[in-house]
Amino acid sequence: MDNSGHNKSVVLAKNVPEEAVGSLRKLGYTPVFTRECPYFDTAVAFHPDLIICRHSSGGFLAWDGIDGGIRELLGDNVTWVSFDKDASNLSNEGKLNVLDVGKYRFANRKYCADIILPPSFVFIHVNQVYCACSSIPVDEGSVITDDPSIKKAAEAVGLAVLFVSKGDVSLPGHPYGFIGGSCVRLDGKIGFFGELASHRDGKAVRDFIESRGIEVVELCGGRLRDLGGGVLI
Repeated sequence: MDNSGHNKSVVLAKNVPEEAVGSLRKLGYTPVFTRECPYFDTAVAFHPDLIICRHSSGGFLAWDGIDGGIRELLGDNVTWVSFDKDASNLSNEGKLNVLDVGKYRFANRKYCADIILPPSFVFIHVNQVYCACSSIPVDEGSVITDDPSIKKAAEAVGLAVLFVSKGDVSLPGHPYGFIGGSCVRLDGKIGFFGELASHRDGKAVRDFIESRGIEVVELCGGRLRDLGGGVLI
């Protein structure tokens, strides 16, 4: 593996396999780990794609209970967001769960926090609450998704879309996980938590990504697993 991370940090779930952590280190990334969020379903309580996203005006939006090490990395480049202890898991999990593809930001308006809205993005409402989880933004003009509402909305604005099947990504405690949560976008690469061959559409996913000039890296062996993706800082 080439050392392309140049010592950037990547926020990961605490339960990412050691093999994947080691692969990211070899690529030059420094892993930092989330702590459990008590306002989420236990299966996704460590998932980065639920607690951090890009701010519409630059920097980051992040859960105000995030781990101290991640706080230090974010520095002043962050706006803090609180979750509601009396709200449902769904309401909290949807607050920062957005999909950014180029100038477009996809989210469910009913659940997302007001602060995630533009100016710098064109906002598109979709029925899916877990937009980041269910999709892979490949580059500024293309996306892979397992959600029909995101597929329809993305195609409507001219994005190239690969629509994939659900069911081949593992998430303990649930029948299956999401394709977006099974990978992390790196510099010129997309790293997967598992082997693409374990997904019925794995070859199509690989071909689509590589057709955009982006390298596919399998960070660990075994079945693809939804670990909440990762966030580069």
